[in-house]
Amino acid sequence: MGKRGGRKPHPDSQIAKRAEAWTLYGEYHNYEEVARRIQKSPHFVKETVRRKREENRFSDRPRSGRPKKVTRRITRKIMKYLYNQKGASLRKTRAKLIQDGTPLSLDTISRVAHRNKIRRYKPMTKPKLTREQQTARLNWARTHVDDPIDRVFSYTFGDEKRFVICDGDTARWLRPTDPRPVRRKSKDVLFRCPHRFTHTIPEAIVFGCDMVCLDPFSL
Repeated sequence: MGKRGGRKPHPDSQIAKRAEAWTLYGEYHNYEEVARRIQKSPHFVKETVRRKREENRFSDRPRSGRPKKVTRRITRKIMKYLYNQKGASLRKTRAKLIQDGTPLSLDTISRVAHRNKIRRYKPMTKPKLTREQQTARLNWARTHVDDPIDRVFSYTFGDEKRFVICDGDTARWLRPTDPRPVRRKSKDVLFRCPHRFTHTIPEAIVFGCDMVCLDPFSL
């Protein structure tokens, strides 16, 4: 007897079982005997015989199923909005698709992106701090660690807030084989914008300097 529940058998194995049931039925002409030999139910054998006599086939009838919402045209459009576009995001892509008359969920857009093997990569910040710059900043912090609290707050702050000193979100959706994007530090941007540096060491947090009275390129 067939097992109830569990994983459904593969269509190819079902076709093979039906062909075997039809062959044995031509020999024994008994549903129960054939079902016992192929370890299926008598109903399975009876339906197989009926299918072969009326439809002359062992495979299932084609089912229409639910139509695909994401067509090739929509996939190309999603890739156009996402792939290697500066500042692209799932929400922005969804808004553009809604304007085009194709409302899709964020999960659907994400699945299409992953199916086409693109991921969101944040740019690497270059150039990195040199060893001399790291040492100079740490030495400055150690020098002023014992200063009075009023004096500390006159030229430093410790809210650990992250300040964006470049042009917002620069992440890109790329394939793993594509070169990673690079965000280069601009001296002009560093000179004009407020800058903060912090050093985190085990069990101690050193405050960052406002850089108002210091030369940002000497550290």
